Amino acid sequence: MLRSAGRKPETFEFLGFTHFCSETRSSGRFTIVRETSKKRMRATLQGIKNYLLKHRHYALPEQLEWLNRVVQGYMNYFAVPGNSRRINAFRTAVQMIWYKALKRRSQRSRLNWKKFGSFVNAALPKDKILHPWPEQRFGVKYSR
Repeated sequence: MLRSAGRKPETFEFLGFTHFCSETRSSGRFTIVRETSKKRMRATLQGIKNYLLKHRHYALPEQLEWLNRVVQGYMNYFAVPGNSRRINAFRTAVQMIWYKALKRRSQRSRLNWKKFGSFVNAALPKDKILHPWPEQRFGVKYSR
């Protein structure tokens, strides 16, 4: 992974993240960026979709409780610095999947996106970065 002949190092996938090199906008410093792997995100969303389509006739509080656990668990693992775009995309995709599953509950659905959007924005966990940058995490000084 050494930089040679002015080329960028290769990207690689490890532990569900795609690692690649980038430069910061403000200072131009070299940094390694971690984003959620597309394969991992697609597989997770497919699992959520299958579950919601199978259990769409369950009560809304039961579905919401399950979705909260799944989304919060996903964010606990993947909400690292530099991954906010993918975290936001994941949350939006979960909202769309749940909306489509609820629309298929009956032939005359009265559910519209405006009403559902305000409900789900208040109900699902917010997309925010939960982990600090590595230099903040490892730069702790202990008084001994």
